[in-house]
Amino acid sequence: LPETPLVRCDARDRVSSTQALIALVEYLLTLPPDRRPSSGGTPTGQLEHA
Repeated sequence: LPETPLVRCDARDRVSSTQALIALVEYLLTLPPDRRPSSGGTPTGQLEHA
């Protein structure tokens, strides 16, 4: 998507990785709730019963 930020990251460097994750979260928080990606998983603390 054109509005998605491109962030450089050296995954071997803890500070660089942290900064990239912070940039991602900050971007996601700017999105309207209906445009935010879902986790696709089970909410924390809830178990699925088969």
